[in-house]
Amino acid sequence: MTGPDARAVARIAEELRRQGIGPEDMLRRVVPEAADRLGRLWEEDRLSFMAVTIGAGRLLAVIRDAGDRLSRPVEPGAGHILVATVPGEAHVIGAEIVAAELRAAGWTVDLLLGEDEETIIAEAKASATHVVGLSASSERSGLTLARLIIALRVEMPGVRVIVGGAIVRADPALARRVGADGLAASP
Repeated sequence: MTGPDARAVARIAEELRRQGIGPEDMLRRVVPEAADRLGRLWEEDRLSFMAVTIGAGRLLAVIRDAGDRLSRPVEPGAGHILVATVPGEAHVIGAEIVAAELRAAGWTVDLLLGEDEETIIAEAKASATHVVGLSASSERSGLTLARLIIALRVEMPGVRVIVGGAIVRADPALARRVGADGLAASP
């Protein structure tokens, strides 16, 4: 997944499809397991930052391919959501998976990765969405997450905020304390 052969992950994904693994399983099981493995190898200092970055990029390609295979037209009356990573957050795979799954369910999804608080708020207001999903990977993002939720509520009093990502698994109480309307467990 992190080696010099850029096509290796695509071949693995194709082989899994031949074995009957559908795009839903790719998004819900295969990619999250591979991302967790990348993270463990990084934490164990067995992969370099560059190797993890390459692997994550290849997983993003698998997510987009699976999302394309699942895509269908936007359903009339279906929801509209802005999915964003918390400012300063480097982990984007979960947000990409959520966006792909929501699009597959017929939702209109605006996806913001790596943006600052002002951009997220401006995009939420411009899109007139009533739901914002925020992805955070750890307790380190807690203060930034809380500030963003407060700012969203000041600018858009009726907005519903759902917090997802590894922060929900790591500290569900923190995720609730920041003022979220709902929590979504990581895939």
